[in-house]
Amino acid sequence: MKVVTLVGSVDQEVDWRFYAQALTKRGYVVFEAGSYDKTATPETWNMVTKVHQRKIELCDIVAFISKLDGSLGDHSLEDLEYARKHKKEIVPAASLVTVSTDRPEEKKP
Repeated sequence: MKVVTLVGSVDQEVDWRFYAQALTKRGYVVFEAGSYDKTATPETWNMVTKVHQRKIELCDIVAFISKLDGSLGDHSLEDLEYARKHKKEIVPAASLVTVSTDRPEEKKP
C-alpha cells in the first residue's frame, strides 16, 4: 500500500475529508492535516508544521488540494517545496481519484 500525505488549505476541510475517504477506499494510507484550527498559537502552529513535515518524509506521494480558484497558499507551497527536497512524488489529489458519483457537486465561487 502506498502512503499519501494531503497538502492544501485547511479552509478546504470538506475536500480534505472527501479525498481522505476516497483514497482510503482505493487502498492508500492517508495522512492529512493534524489541525484545522486557524486560531492556534505560533508555538502550536510550529509543532503542527513539524508533524506535517514528518508525514511528508514518511509518505510515498504528496497529493495537493488546490483552492477553488486553482491556486495554492504559501504554506501549501512551502509543503510542496519540502516534498521536492525529499524527492517525493507530487500530484494533484484529484489525479488519484476516479470520477465517481460519490463526489459532491463542485462548489461554485
